[in-house]
Amino acid sequence: MKKGKSLTKSEAIQKVTEQLDKPIHIDDFTQRVLDIWPSKAKKPQTSIRNEIWQEALGKILLSPDKTELIPMRLGMNGVRIRIRLIEEEIQQGLLSVDRTFQFVAPHHKDPEEFFLEDDKGQEIQKILIRNSLVSLFDFGTLNYQHLFFNIEDWYLAEEVTCKDTLLLTVLDWETAHFQISVEREDHRTRYLEKIEEKNSEFADCIFNILENELNEYVPAKNAVPHAYYSLCKDDLIVSDPWYEIIQNDSRMIYQYFEICYPEDDMFFEYVPKTHVIPDKRVEKQQEKNIFTFKVSLRDNKKIWRRIEIRGEQTLEDLDLIIKSGFNYERFEHLSEFWKFVRRGETSRFREIDLGRINPFEAGYSKELTIADLELSVADRLKYVYDFGEWIEHNLIVENVNESEVDVVYPRITDRNKPKYLQCVACREKGEKTIAKWICITCSNRFQKEIVLCDQCASEFHSNHYLDEILY
Repeated sequence: MKKGKSLTKSEAIQKVTEQLDKPIHIDDFTQRVLDIWPSKAKKPQTSIRNEIWQEALGKILLSPDKTELIPMRLGMNGVRIRIRLIEEEIQQGLLSVDRTFQFVAPHHKDPEEFFLEDDKGQEIQKILIRNSLVSLFDFGTLNYQHLFFNIEDWYLAEEVTCKDTLLLTVLDWETAHFQISVEREDHRTRYLEKIEEKNSEFADCIFNILENELNEYVPAKNAVPHAYYSLCKDDLIVSDPWYEIIQNDSRMIYQYFEICYPEDDMFFEYVPKTHVIPDKRVEKQQEKNIFTFKVSLRDNKKIWRRIEIRGEQTLEDLDLIIKSGFNYERFEHLSEFWKFVRRGETSRFREIDLGRINPFEAGYSKELTIADLELSVADRLKYVYDFGEWIEHNLIVENVNESEVDVVYPRITDRNKPKYLQCVACREKGEKTIAKWICITCSNRFQKEIVLCDQCASEFHSNHYLDEILY
């Protein structure tokens, strides 16, 4: 490795990591890097942190809480994971290197250098096989290698079947030294309840990492080793493979090396939407409750309506009362609702799509009740009317109360005090008439707002592009 100022930033991080024999605070780590990699940048600490999060994490470093760093050569030792076996691979005596050692083996080690031993301390003889695979996509073909170890002799000696699973223990991460043992079907069955509890803990750990990320995704190379370090060290009960746990958890998905929310799926627009509203019957009291929303325009919060609606009424009912309150056309345009959900303990929110309202078609969102949304006071929704104009509204839950007798819901109970504009044509004649329309054609031509009453708009601007003024 280079010395002194000739070190690159990544080499300096590597060198400091190699010198560690225990966890270290990220500020202390950053200072050690600066001691051997002087920088004239205004904020060199930020540059080093970015390099750690983007490149070093999951390769040579772990970070359990964003403040502490642990070398993977220390943090990964003792980690135990379960490996699911595939019948076709067992018949050929193969063990998938990619699926088995992903996130538990050092990146700098060639699989040829891996050392495998059984639970008796005996070396497992292996032969590395490289299979070239070709996948066809719309944009072309993708060639990649799939690596396998041939351990057929060990499979035969242990009488391994596809009903068994393997348990992999990291004995020494730095030297890629692993122990593999067979877990029989009856053992797994006996501890199934505890394994499922472990799976739940693992899923919660990964989801908590995702919730507290700045972005709405987290690289799997960062999250999975973190969960291994936190939950899978020296434990008799081993969780199922990480990819199975994520696949079986509706809160997140894995795609393109990242773990993200299901609504962030790149192909989400092309498949039926999966809503996060729980599939369960809400309490009767929630259905009877009255939810009070303050609905305001996102771009002009001074224009608002207060709406009351029963918990048993639907998003379609809420859609119709909003259209009525803001004088929108009932059947002209599509609309859509989203729910803001807080991400963990942070101040950030993500938007959950509740579905599109099409006036002429049935749909899931039309049947979704207000009670189904499990809203509390201060919770927020987003509503968009007319995707062409994209008229966006903010909805906030102000109150949740019991319903009143002999009241028809939904209803509009209050609104902003209108600040009426005067018709410019009538004003020139010395008259005061409330303007109902803005002439877009004339406003663009004269570079000022031309607002008109009904009569003037009809008499002098009937062939122009008019837009109704919302008060």
